Amino acid sequence: QTANPIDNTLLPSPYNGINVINIPEFPSIGLQVGRQVSMVIRGEITVDKALHDSQILVSKQMRKSGYVN
Repeated sequence: QTANPIDNTLLPSPYNGINVINIPEFPSIGLQVGRQVSMVIRGEITVDKALHDSQILVSKQMRKSGYVN
Protein backbone atom coordinates (compact mmCIF):
# COMPACT_ATOMS: atom_id res chain seq x y z
CA GLN A 1 0.00 0.00 0.00
CA THR A 2 2.93 2.34 0.49
CA ALA A 3 5.02 1.28 -2.50
CA ASN A 4 5.57 3.99 -5.09
CA PRO A 5 5.54 2.57 -8.64
CA ILE A 6 6.94 5.82 -10.09
CA ASP A 7 9.84 6.43 -7.70
CA ASN A 8 10.64 2.83 -6.87
CA THR A 9 14.42 2.64 -6.64
CA LEU A 10 17.20 4.44 -4.78
CA LEU A 11 18.69 5.69 -8.06
CA PRO A 12 16.51 6.75 -11.01
CA SER A 13 15.37 3.81 -13.12
CA PRO A 14 14.17 3.64 -16.73
CA TYR A 15 10.96 1.83 -15.75
CA ASN A 16 7.88 2.21 -13.59
CA GLY A 17 6.42 -0.53 -11.50
CA ILE A 18 6.95 -2.70 -8.50
CA ASN A 19 8.34 -6.19 -8.80
CA VAL A 20 6.88 -7.65 -5.61
CA ILE A 21 3.31 -8.82 -5.33
CA ASN A 22 2.11 -8.97 -1.75
CA ILE A 23 0.71 -12.50 -1.72
CA PRO A 24 2.07 -15.44 0.29
CA GLU A 25 2.79 -17.41 -2.89
CA PHE A 26 5.12 -14.79 -4.37
CA PRO A 27 8.42 -16.22 -3.02
CA SER A 28 7.60 -19.69 -4.33
CA ILE A 29 6.56 -18.35 -7.71
CA GLY A 30 9.75 -16.26 -7.90
CA LEU A 31 11.83 -19.33 -7.11
CA GLN A 32 10.11 -21.45 -9.74
CA VAL A 33 10.39 -18.80 -12.45
CA GLY A 34 13.99 -18.09 -11.41
CA ARG A 35 14.81 -21.75 -11.99
CA GLN A 36 13.41 -21.46 -15.50
CA VAL A 37 15.58 -18.39 -16.14
CA SER A 38 18.63 -20.25 -14.83
CA MET A 39 17.98 -23.09 -17.26
CA VAL A 40 17.85 -20.59 -20.12
CA ILE A 41 21.15 -19.04 -19.04
CA ARG A 42 22.77 -22.47 -18.88
CA GLY A 43 21.49 -23.22 -22.38
CA GLU A 44 19.30 -26.10 -21.22
CA ILE A 45 16.01 -24.71 -22.55
CA THR A 46 14.89 -21.92 -24.87
CA VAL A 47 13.44 -18.61 -23.76
CA ASP A 48 10.12 -19.61 -25.33
CA LYS A 49 10.03 -22.85 -23.32
CA ALA A 50 10.91 -21.02 -20.10
CA LEU A 51 8.14 -18.48 -20.69
CA HIS A 52 5.65 -21.21 -21.55
CA ASP A 53 6.54 -23.37 -18.56
CA SER A 54 6.59 -20.38 -16.21
CA GLN A 55 3.13 -19.35 -17.37
CA ILE A 56 1.84 -22.85 -16.65
CA LEU A 57 3.47 -22.90 -13.19
CA VAL A 58 2.07 -19.51 -12.24
CA SER A 59 -1.39 -20.23 -13.65
CA LYS A 60 -1.62 -23.49 -11.69
CA GLN A 61 -0.55 -21.77 -8.48
CA MET A 62 -3.02 -18.92 -8.95
CA ARG A 63 -5.86 -21.38 -9.50
CA LYS A 64 -4.77 -23.56 -6.57
CA SER A 65 -4.64 -20.50 -4.30
CA GLY A 66 -8.08 -19.33 -5.41
CA TYR A 67 -7.03 -16.09 -7.10
CA VAL A 68 -8.47 -17.15 -10.49
CA ASN A 69 -10.93 -19.79 -11.66
